[in-house]
Amino acid sequence: MNMTTTASTTTGTAQWPHPITSYDVHIYWLPSSKAQRAEAMALKDTAAALFPQLWHGKMWDRPVGPHPYSMFEIDIHNCADFAAFVPWLALHHGSLSVLIHPQTGDDVADHTKHALWLGQPVPLDIGLLAEFQQKQQAAATTEAGAASS
Repeated sequence: MNMTTTASTTTGTAQWPHPITSYDVHIYWLPSSKAQRAEAMALKDTAAALFPQLWHGKMWDRPVGPHPYSMFEIDIHNCADFAAFVPWLALHHGSLSVLIHPQTGDDVADHTKHALWLGQPVPLDIGLLAEFQQKQQAAATTEAGAASS
């Protein structure tokens, strides 16, 4: 296993280790629980007020992609925001399940072996992710072949 990391030496600011480009945070609630939805809405509003520099996605009251429960997403694009937001979220997620995963270009690995969980892990539809990833790779291979012709 390669344990090397990359850090900026010119600006003094931390950078993601290669190949991470950002982190996604998915906050889940049970679709049947009005109390958890209210808890999620309050968490979303507080996070948006305290961390306005992060990307705050919409509330999904249904499964989306590989995510089997209702959820919303927050994206983190720099290390300093990760260092501030994730510890805050660890203390404030309440009864909600939280998936924190990197974006490395490998959706399956990012949602499984690279994933961090706060609270109870949620079973994701990894087969759907694998199928999507295979289609993306096939399209890239087709485009590369067409470009070299």
